[in-house]
Amino acid sequence: MKKSFLFLALSLLTVGFSFANSRTIASIAVAATKSDSKITVQDISNLRLKVLFANVERNTASIEIYNSKGDVFYQDLSETNKPLVLNVSHLDDGAYTLSITSGNDKLFYDFNIESQVTRVAVLKNK
Repeated sequence: MKKSFLFLALSLLTVGFSFANSRTIASIAVAATKSDSKITVQDISNLRLKVLFANVERNTASIEIYNSKGDVFYQDLSETNKPLVLNVSHLDDGAYTLSITSGNDKLFYDFNIESQVTRVAVLKNK
């Protein structure tokens, strides 16, 4: 009985840990308005995006993240002299748009957040 309880607790902990770490950005599709843009976005790790500015006209950039309904989840004015890292782990699963505007440079990046369930097998000694 004691071993069964320990096995059950370990199994739940393993499955819970696997599920908690399974949210990932599935894709980032670039839909830029200008091909020679001075602004780029990189998917640097699990649910984090890095915005890079290269010789933009202004010292600031307007950053927004919104969904297909137009609901705004993030809005900020960022300095363009350093990279900006955005943590999007708080967003629910769905399709989002990252809008970046600095002077005449305006870009839109579409991305999806999808939860992926990982199955694991746990062996038990008898």
